Amino acid sequence: VIQYVGDTTETALLKLADASGIVRMDVDATGERIQEMPFSSDTKYMATVHRTTEGNVLSVKGAPEVVLEKSSAYVQNGKKIHMTEKQKKLFFEEASRNASLGYRTLSLAYAPLPKEESKNISVSDLVYVGMVAIADPVRPDVRDVIALTKAAGIRVMMITGDHKDTAYAVAKELGLVTGKENKERIVCEGKEIDACDDRAFEKRVRDTVVFARVSPEHKIRIVKALQASGAVVAMTGDGVNDAPAIKGADIGIAVGSGSDVAKQTADMVLLENSFGTIVAAVEQGRIMYRNIKKIVLYLLSSSFAEVVMITASILAGFPVAALPAQILW
Repeated sequence: VIQYVGDTTETALLKLADASGIVRMDVDATGERIQEMPFSSDTKYMATVHRTTEGNVLSVKGAPEVVLEKSSAYVQNGKKIHMTEKQKKLFFEEASRNASLGYRTLSLAYAPLPKEESKNISVSDLVYVGMVAIADPVRPDVRDVIALTKAAGIRVMMITGDHKDTAYAVAKELGLVTGKENKERIVCEGKEIDACDDRAFEKRVRDTVVFARVSPEHKIRIVKALQASGAVVAMTGDGVNDAPAIKGADIGIAVGSGSDVAKQTADMVLLENSFGTIVAAVEQGRIMYRNIKKIVLYLLSSSFAEVVMITASILAGFPVAALPAQILW
């Protein structure tokens, strides 16, 4: 039995390759990886350079809209064909259709490079290979937990780097939105955040439920905008990119399977990767808060009664109504 360990997106691609009869070791044997450009929330793609007998090859995977914009050709039936605007639009529509069904979409492309190695690789003139749609199902209990948070007066917002259609479809499945709202009003992309000044963004945040295609800078700006409106903000995350927002929030929460940076930055670490744990913690915290209020109210009311009784007896010239020993008793 094959066990897949690592990032869920990478393991999903490995499973797809295995199911298609592609053996990774055979692929690795055809070319040595000599350079890597890690995924960045700014570029929205990852690229690697491989040395082969036919020359160096650049392999790219990333957001469909980014990869398609950098593609000048595509592969069909094993042949490389010039990419027209009409064909590019068809690929865009297919990506949007899959995203609207709740799939995470990832486009794949490559480009031949000169044999001489260079540290500065230009990701352009790509040959578009295709798109992968990855199912990331929602846990069965999450919808009920979201409903519970709404009933408790807690506002839940989704912040993701995925396509806005994917995020909106998942939000509908979770019950964060009903589907009857104005989509443009409740869904905000990273490029829209960049276009707003602080005051305009504070107004935008009031109605927004889903943030898509965001960067770490966008996340911390969302947190600050919510705090400026008087909200107490709890930020949940698992990656290095989430660390600034986790630290900037009133309550930073990291999941147990997250990166060490996120855990060290957070105020609280969830041992179970479950949103329900946060809700349970809030419930217990509110019980403790109510009990403390009851105790303080009881002590203040009884102490006030004793002060009034003793003061009144002294002013009236009577013996002290309660001796210290009686008060302690």
